[in-house]
Amino acid sequence: MEPHKERSLLFLSDVHLTGRDDARQDYLVDFLEKNKDRFDTLVLVGDIFDFWIGYKYVVYAGYLPLISQLERLARCGKKIILYEGNHDFLLGSYFTDALKAEVYSGPAPLDLGKYKIWICHGDQLDSGDFIYKFFRWLLRSPLIKWSARFLHPDLLWILGNFASKRSRRRHKISEQRRATLLAYALARFDEGFNVVMAGHLHDPFLKVVLHNNENKAVISTGDWLEHRSALWFRNGGFHLIPDIERNVSQRFPLRHSEGA
Repeated sequence: MEPHKERSLLFLSDVHLTGRDDARQDYLVDFLEKNKDRFDTLVLVGDIFDFWIGYKYVVYAGYLPLISQLERLARCGKKIILYEGNHDFLLGSYFTDALKAEVYSGPAPLDLGKYKIWICHGDQLDSGDFIYKFFRWLLRSPLIKWSARFLHPDLLWILGNFASKRSRRRHKISEQRRATLLAYALARFDEGFNVVMAGHLHDPFLKVVLHNNENKAVISTGDWLEHRSALWFRNGGFHLIPDIERNVSQRFPLRHSEGA
């Protein structure tokens, strides 16, 4: 991926919108509209939608308020980057054609000059759940992508919402999941990255790690189910706001007064 010249980015993940009756959709659209002058690039780190398997020419009516807002942002010249999650995947050409978005089906780097960032949704870090990993692989397989073209969107919507509800029952915030992300990040640090970012955990945190005598960062972007989390990159640094209604932030790099 080419280095991005934009220096103001907004990262969001795990909103899990369920349709038109979901009040969080109006809240999110309003948040993006009010803050559109504060970012040049919007990075969506997966599971923005509680269910999405993409068609080429079809979008789900329940998500039209957010889709319309994304179209307005794109027309204003905002860059949109999407990382597929475990609830929204096979996003289809709508996002790349209509929104001119960059879409990544798996982990991918983002270059912000001195910050070499490795971004993943994070569901692939769920260790030990071999049934889930097989199901994840199957849903992204060419067979499912081919088969989806012949299924009516209404049927996929019903099946997808059923699967999504079962998937959310698996979710559990725990120190073990934080430790798994940290171990994953240490391996990426050895590869030359200095920031590792993931969604999926629904647990907003920013942890500064001293690695090879350099401060590096592990960031979980949080969610909009139990929190309303936002991660900003502005003025050369990261600011994680675990809940935008409280506006308390965690930062990287640290200020000198905060130590290592």
